[in-house]
Amino acid sequence: MERDDAAGRPSDARGTRSLPAAAYARAEQFLPWHIGGSLLGMTVDPHWLDGGERFWYHARTRRGGTFVVVDSHRGTREPAFDHARLAASLSRAAGTPYEAGSLPFDRIEFVRGGAAIQFDVGAVRWVYDLDGGTCERLDRRADRTGTTSLMVT
Repeated sequence: MERDDAAGRPSDARGTRSLPAAAYARAEQFLPWHIGGSLLGMTVDPHWLDGGERFWYHARTRRGGTFVVVDSHRGTREPAFDHARLAASLSRAAGTPYEAGSLPFDRIEFVRGGAAIQFDVGAVRWVYDLDGGTCERLDRRADRTGTTSLMVT
């Protein structure tokens, strides 16, 4: 048997208040799996480096995205590279204009002892020298064993 509490809300025989289904549906909209994609900078998918003290992640921003490196041992967080410099270098090398806030990839791999990163734009793999600021296109070639190797062109 249901009765109303002092505020006029329905309650069950034990005096426990219940809410209308519409209230639960409205509240469900705010659960993490419903809002995670719409909140900028709220999710981190860590890609660990150096045996587990540093990691990088791709953060969504209003302008697109940015790559960040976190050093958990030192407590630092900084851009993984100069996004504007990489965009300019990739634009020159690929012959296609790119902007720092909307680079055409969301995954990177640190190579050459951390002195460069590799990334894919469509079917093309690129390597970017962090100090020199230059992008080089890598070709994917299958050898006789069927293994794909990367060659700088």
